[in-house]
Amino acid sequence: MPLQLTMTDYKSPPPDSLAGAELARNMHHIKRLLQVPNLGVTQDVDVLTETEEQSSILQKASMVVVGSPAPHGPDGSKEGSPHRNITNADFKAYVLYALLWRTSPDVTVAITWSMSACKQIDFRVDLQPGDPRTIQMWRARFNTYVPRRGLQDSLAKLSDEHDTMVALAFHLCHLPKLVFLEDGVLDGSRTFAALAGTGTCHLVAHAIYTAELEFDIVNAYMRDSYMRAIVNSWRRLCFDSRCELEAGGLWIQGVSQ
Repeated sequence: MPLQLTMTDYKSPPPDSLAGAELARNMHHIKRLLQVPNLGVTQDVDVLTETEEQSSILQKASMVVVGSPAPHGPDGSKEGSPHRNITNADFKAYVLYALLWRTSPDVTVAITWSMSACKQIDFRVDLQPGDPRTIQMWRARFNTYVPRRGLQDSLAKLSDEHDTMVALAFHLCHLPKLVFLEDGVLDGSRTFAALAGTGTCHLVAHAIYTAELEFDIVNAYMRDSYMRAIVNSWRRLCFDSRCELEAGGLWIQGVSQ
């Protein structure tokens, strides 16, 4: 099933900025990979404000991703944010739980952050009764994505180290989809791609900023889909060849008798 993608942001960086140019580049690659030339970014979506538009977006999701959410306004300051009184760590926890409370139990919810920029996040709040999802945290590495500062004209990383963290709220039946690298770090690109490719096969990405994370996920999804297609074709070829050999053997055996 082809991957569907919905992307939103509180306010995208302007096109003439460094971040805006990076957003345009990643959007070009995403459109090319998914073959959806009219794909765009829905603006003015606040992940903590429940609206009819956001509810309709979340209803389609198999996975919801938020890349390093922070309580700042479009200019990078807290003064321009409706969540300026929330600490950085609490905001990330609030975002995760707000999305959990508004999605069905079969939807995976994920957020990322930089450990050096935000060390203490408390994910011990109980889920709703009957929600089978569990919340787990890992160090993660993506093909190109790293948490960034989210400023209008900046590509500044939150850290120069490999300290990206991921919190996943997922059903344990999806545990086999998690991919780990040799050093025990979660392969974020392939794991997110595998989780997004379940159920409705619809990835909803909030606060995309430069769409670097979304490009990594889509690229990994298409690469893994291509490899699966090759393996399945090889299996069909081997199966057909075996059937032909077995049929030929029976025919030769019948003639010789």
